[in-house]
Amino acid sequence: YGFILGYKIFLDDYTESDLNEYINSYEDGIRNNISYSIPDKIIYSIAVNLYNDSEKGRRLLDDIIEYCRANS
Repeated sequence: YGFILGYKIFLDDYTESDLNEYINSYEDGIRNNISYSIPDKIIYSIAVNLYNDSEKGRRLLDDIIEYCRANS
């Protein structure tokens, strides 16, 4: 579902419901110890940012960038 939302965001064809559904699904996965890929994490940070929590979205993206730099 992450890649679909990513394309919808790119095309500016997403709804608040799309964002909310992805955020809830992602957070449920985290609670169930699911490991996500870097692209999924980036889409999550963008979704959070667009869902009116820009500070959290920026922090998440900063964490992703920091992780990538440390592990590249």
